[in-house]
Amino acid sequence: MPIHIVRQLQRLGARIVVMYGHRHIDWIGHCGGLRIISAPSPVMESTDEDTTYFHIHPIGLDGNGELTLLSPVRVDVPGACLHS
Repeated sequence: MPIHIVRQLQRLGARIVVMYGHRHIDWIGHCGGLRIISAPSPVMESTDEDTTYFHIHPIGLDGNGELTLLSPVRVDVPGACLHS
């Protein structure tokens, strides 16, 4: 994520979670005080026959009323069974 975007979002701090795609691995972390979730496309390098998956990242409130990330939920998408 470009640093100028991080700087613009820093003033929002604990009130937001930044989510973006096109990273080639699942990643949850912090940068400049921001919580960041990054995810690859669920179809990268998959075919119709392959099972693939994606994650749902639930967001909740902590004891202080600030946003927090709950445990991610993995959703498997079965591949198609192709018949000839």
